[in-house]
Amino acid sequence: MLITCRATLMLVAILASHGSSTPPSDRVVHARYPNGRTMWIREYRAGKESGAHQGWWPDGSKKFLYAYENGVLEGETQEWYASGQIYRVANYRRGQEEGPQKMWDADGTLRASYEVRDGRRYGTIGALGCTPK
Repeated sequence: MLITCRATLMLVAILASHGSSTPPSDRVVHARYPNGRTMWIREYRAGKESGAHQGWWPDGSKKFLYAYENGVLEGETQEWYASGQIYRVANYRRGQEEGPQKMWDADGTLRASYEVRDGRRYGTIGALGCTPK
């Protein structure tokens, strides 16, 4: 997950304000940039990451969107460059890559396009093709 040192410190401060060293049981926690804009929002159910986790760049543009279920990635995730260009679209099942995965360079050029089936990658990662063993 993309968490900066500052975001980690802000999370620690938020958790400390709740009198706990672990994420709140059923809560939504968030962090803000010094300019007041929201850095990220995360949901917890029964103390585990759950639902949509969203992040933004300091200017308010999208940075990431992750889906969690019972503490692990589940479903589609998306990440963006600060420019607004899509960086990555990935799919997860029970915390592991599963299904189509794509990644782009900052100029929009497709850098990787592969599919994960039964733990194996099929497709292209960077300049190299993935081949099953």
